[in-house]
Amino acid sequence: MGLGSDPLIVKIQLRDRETYLADSIQFTLEYVRINQGSTGTYSVSPSFRGEKPDSSHMDQFYHVECELLGNMDDRMEVMEKFVIAVATTSLEKHGDLIQSICGDERHIQNVLEFAGGRSPLPTYR
Repeated sequence: MGLGSDPLIVKIQLRDRETYLADSIQFTLEYVRINQGSTGTYSVSPSFRGEKPDSSHMDQFYHVECELLGNMDDRMEVMEKFVIAVATTSLEKHGDLIQSICGDERHIQNVLEFAGGRSPLPTYR
């Protein structure tokens, strides 16, 4: 955990040692990109947060983080294309599973309709 990381930490016992589960791999990605001379790196990793889950926040989940060179628009374009690709593939390959868990697929269809199949996605800047 680093300064500016706002979720409550999750403390566990691991082999008789007190340790903490990460809420983000961001600081590791920054280190790798800077010290390896990379133009970018990413991670698909679990997050653990000490808050109580509710209808709009989970306390355990997987997410994608990336550390890229470039300006904010360049970075957003990469991630927007990623979101559109994941949403499209999720519906195509796992639509039935999504529907069985969530009751419908509308939340993913809404993302794709909002995107209109294009990048950049509309923003509210």
